[in-house]
Amino acid sequence: MSRSAALWACCCAALLIGGEWPPITVTAARSSFSLQPDRVNESEDLHLRYEAITLACARLQYVVSALPGATRVALAQAALVGGPEGRVLCDSAATRLPEIPFRGVLRPRQVLVERLPDSTPAQLRLRVLAEDLGDIAGEVVTERGARPHVAWAERAVLELVAAAADSRLGFGPPRLVALHLYGRPGTGEHPARPAVVLRLRAAPPPEAATAERLRDSPLVGMRASGLTMSLHFDEQGRLASYESDTGDYAVSDGEDFVPRFGSSLPRPR
Repeated sequence: MSRSAALWACCCAALLIGGEWPPITVTAARSSFSLQPDRVNESEDLHLRYEAITLACARLQYVVSALPGATRVALAQAALVGGPEGRVLCDSAATRLPEIPFRGVLRPRQVLVERLPDSTPAQLRLRVLAEDLGDIAGEVVTERGARPHVAWAERAVLELVAAAADSRLGFGPPRLVALHLYGRPGTGEHPARPAVVLRLRAAPPPEAATAERLRDSPLVGMRASGLTMSLHFDEQGRLASYESDTGDYAVSDGEDFVPRFGSSLPRPR
């Protein structure tokens, strides 16, 4: 990969994972990177290291285009597919970047990124869809520090915003606004399986770190679930509240967040 191609790969990755751009290393078997608007660019066997965060996938495709009312281009859409054991790997377990509110491992089957229509030269808004997500385990940063969490969801949608800044892409690092989790609707003989988030009093052994195994464990300090649910983050990147379509929410460790019950948008599509 050429130096300019590696630089643009780093910029695209920074749009997805945020941060103050510590040293980034990128390797790929084959790459085509360009700032030309509306051109499909592709990289195969991509492996990216950003601070202590690892991102790996079998194939990355992305397109940039001009923002409304501006000539500057920005990420328009991207798709990350496959990777180690057939899944995209995003491992932030060892990071200590304050901008990253989740420190754990995500293994979705694919990740789709799109720029939202209300993006402007002053603010970039991104929607990130993680499909066939499954189990999640790690730490989530709250106003009382990092707390161990486990979760399960069939898919997830992340909402990110980035403000205009004096940088190579014209925007500062993106901030996670909300994480929407979706369960599995019932079909025929198969009952529905809600998405669930468990906050734990202490980190469990890695082999037991699943929501299914820990749902009734005394380690659980908070439980929230629903076919559609959301985690909302404040401007400092800390978890601020939970929301679900069922209102299933219980706290036993005394560390309550005031949840906002009701339908969590956006719905899966």
